[in-house]
Amino acid sequence: MKRKLIVILLACTALLRCSDAENVAPPNIVLIIIDDMGWKDVGYAGSIFYDTPNIDKLASEGMRFTNAYSTAPLCTPSRGGILSGKFPARTKLTNVFAGPAGPDDRLHTKSKYRGENDQYFEALHRHALPKSEVIIPQVLAKSGYKTGYFGKWHIGECPGYYPDERGFQVAKGYRRVHGVKYGHFGDRWISGNFANLPDPEDSEFIPERLTEETIQFIKENKDEPYFTVLSHYIVHTPITPRKEKVPKYENRKTTDQTDADYAALVESVDESVGQVLDAIKESGQEQNTIVIFTSDNGGLTLRNITSNYPLMGGKSFAFEGRGTRSDDY
Repeated sequence: MKRKLIVILLACTALLRCSDAENVAPPNIVLIIIDDMGWKDVGYAGSIFYDTPNIDKLASEGMRFTNAYSTAPLCTPSRGGILSGKFPARTKLTNVFAGPAGPDDRLHTKSKYRGENDQYFEALHRHALPKSEVIIPQVLAKSGYKTGYFGKWHIGECPGYYPDERGFQVAKGYRRVHGVKYGHFGDRWISGNFANLPDPEDSEFIPERLTEETIQFIKENKDEPYFTVLSHYIVHTPITPRKEKVPKYENRKTTDQTDADYAALVESVDESVGQVLDAIKESGQEQNTIVIFTSDNGGLTLRNITSNYPLMGGKSFAFEGRGTRSDDY
């Protein structure tokens, strides 16, 4: 993932230079990050239990990176690696912070044992990605890009470290406070924690709201280069899908993947991807937009929610099942 994003940035820089000489428009970049989605949670990678026609189409028409791995098996360090282009060990953002985050990017003063399931040992790590690190939106904004971020941030949930303080000109739907309840419907969000958006209604499905906001950003910036990130909270626990999507999976023949509720969440991911691709096409920018689809780390296997077989392990394990496959469109 790190290498891929660096290559993309270098390519964008080259295209920006060419555009000055040849009046070629620099490409738009859309990065879609799914939370805890396993490499085999899509049809093109071998799943016969989940329905992912839009993602499968993206894979067939684009490039598949079948030997790419996330920089870490957990959300925070993986996301820090994506946006900084550095391995977590270099930034010391190597784990998910516990409890209220902050107040800054200093190192934790204590280390905890986290090896109960042969998963990992916790090193001293930071609360947030250091401000000294230059990240992708800061670079692109200087080159004339409009930058937008929608959804889970998780690399600095404290004042001074939010996405709209790190180079994103528009940022909505991230959490202002870490360590409080959140989920995929509005009833699990405390007032004021759904950043820069009105408090969601109890019945509002958060993935749909984030998709709508991303599409609106694409429409508003279709006449100038943009970089936008749609960072979903799904398919992370709690596994609370739209209930109307569940029944068709309950009687489906299962393999090593069996959870109907999880399958319904995966379907919502796929619908979101399809809607974003449609919006790009409708904007007239389909031939000038790079779309990257990936997960932050492997699927959660400790609770038998999904399966990464034949890869070993999953989220929080340092084995190959932590990795993700990703696609360019």
